[in-house]
Amino acid sequence: MRVVVVWMVGVLVLLAQPLPPQLAGTINKKGIVLVDFFASWCHSCRKELPILLDFVKRHPDISLVAVDVDENKEAGEALVEELGLKSVVLYDTKQEIVKAFDPAGIPALYIFKDGKLVGSIIGARKNIQAHILKAIQ
Repeated sequence: MRVVVVWMVGVLVLLAQPLPPQLAGTINKKGIVLVDFFASWCHSCRKELPILLDFVKRHPDISLVAVDVDENKEAGEALVEELGLKSVVLYDTKQEIVKAFDPAGIPALYIFKDGKLVGSIIGARKNIQAHILKAIQ
């Protein structure tokens, strides 16, 4: 098994598996990319996703990739439709992307700047926008 090593704000993070190509291509581009793991059954995710959507609307230089970890794609699609999510959504029904990141819980947000992981936020946070801005400075 190949291990992907990422340096994150003074902490070495080992991704257990290589990233799927559709996510690796997005993360490795220049600029800021937020990768948010969510699920339809996660109440905190339902609260946080609209905040993230508003945040990226106000910061057009920041991209959002939402990763639905529901095993049932229809449940994730229903939430995406309900929230009017217009960003890139990856449906991880086989848990391939979540296995690579192995977050301690969800919601889980990973912040990439110019292809490098600069921060992560695991679990619901008040004023998540301030946490994101701090990580990208």
